[in-house]
Amino acid sequence: MTPIELHLDPENPAQFFACCGLFELAALFGQEITEGVEAVFEYDRHRPRRALFRLHHSPKELNDLIRLLKTSKPNATEKSGEAPVTLKFTDAIDLTLDWWLEPDRSRKSRLKLWAGQQTSLSLVTTMLAALPDEAAADLFDANKIPMSGRFGLDPRSAWNALDFGSSINEQGRDAYTYPATEILAACGLQGFRPRSGENRNTYGYRLWTTPLPLVVARAAVQGALSVPGQDFAFPIEKRSGAYSYFAFAHPTKET
Repeated sequence: MTPIELHLDPENPAQFFACCGLFELAALFGQEITEGVEAVFEYDRHRPRRALFRLHHSPKELNDLIRLLKTSKPNATEKSGEAPVTLKFTDAIDLTLDWWLEPDRSRKSRLKLWAGQQTSLSLVTTMLAALPDEAAADLFDANKIPMSGRFGLDPRSAWNALDFGSSINEQGRDAYTYPATEILAACGLQGFRPRSGENRNTYGYRLWTTPLPLVVARAAVQGALSVPGQDFAFPIEKRSGAYSYFAFAHPTKET
């Protein structure tokens, strides 16, 4: 099968974790195939804002994976704003998202970025409904629409009153949001957790440049396994009030 390819900005943490999310979905639907799903990034440090993600041995085409994600049934057992959300698929095991909580689910973690009336279930539901019917290699840039809520993972959607000279909320405007990037990144963060950085609001990830299976790639992103690639660091910054967001990353070291 022809590999799936997606263009990304490796300094956008949401696009990186969205690639990881697509990797998670492909592996979820490919558990019974003989040759396991693998993924790799093509990265040139002389072109730091452009990279290519390639997914090998996926049991589904890109359009099929997006369609299966779009038609999944999200469910939360609680009504709280940070309740775990389970995606139910017809032909695969469920995928439960709770990365915004501490491992014991006793309280929210620093990765929980949204606030106000938004809930984890409403965000997942809204993002799924906004997924496109057709997807191509430019998915992360093409799927762009005004939306009132988001996880806060894509820095392109971040805004504050200083940026605009006034509040978007007061003007009755919605910020442009990239739902495919946001929901795929939400899926990716479940298995690919960013590693802690130099301070409590800084995190990192490793863009690996040799083909890896899912479990090995997860360890590589965390820094638990040394593989060829490029490290990136990004801060979590305040957007407005209690809202936060992943800011753009910068490359640190290459090995």
